[in-house]
Amino acid sequence: MPWILRAAVRRLGLRPPPLLRRTRAGRPYLAHPDGVPWEIDFNISHSGGLVGIGLGAGGRVGLDVQEPPARGWERIGRRWLHPGEWERIEALPPDAGRAAFTRAWAVREARCKATGRGLAGFRSPTALPTALPAADGGRLDGVSWRELPLPGGYAGALAWAGRDGREWLGRPVVVGWEERCTR
Repeated sequence: MPWILRAAVRRLGLRPPPLLRRTRAGRPYLAHPDGVPWEIDFNISHSGGLVGIGLGAGGRVGLDVQEPPARGWERIGRRWLHPGEWERIEALPPDAGRAAFTRAWAVREARCKATGRGLAGFRSPTALPTALPAADGGRLDGVSWRELPLPGGYAGALAWAGRDGREWLGRPVVVGWEERCTR
């Protein structure tokens, strides 16, 4: 079990300690030692020297943290973001455009993780408001999200979706993030 997940389990006081299992599709989940999945979902993300974990009950959680890319972000944005989002980002000065791209990417990736669709769900037919200043979250296609204030210019987003199309009451939490040198 990754160190950050062990720390989150301790912080939540789960007893007996859960086991880490994977679905057939490879998505990890917490299971009670008798094999019954708990209703606690988690998602871990890392980029550069930052790692974080989001936890929630009653649905799926997606967390993404992104270090601003040094280069190549324009090509990626043009290919993967909605044309309306990309137009807004492309119109910004280079540094602001790179920051807006990083935010848009973090939101899209967190949303994909929360739905479990992977990159197939990355290109939405609807533009997300993430390229706009002061975007603090929203809801689209049954997935809610909010951006996270992170240190050092990193962008982050937490997304959540109810299981089986049910509304998820409440919000998941980000247990924390930690700066760790991964290089």
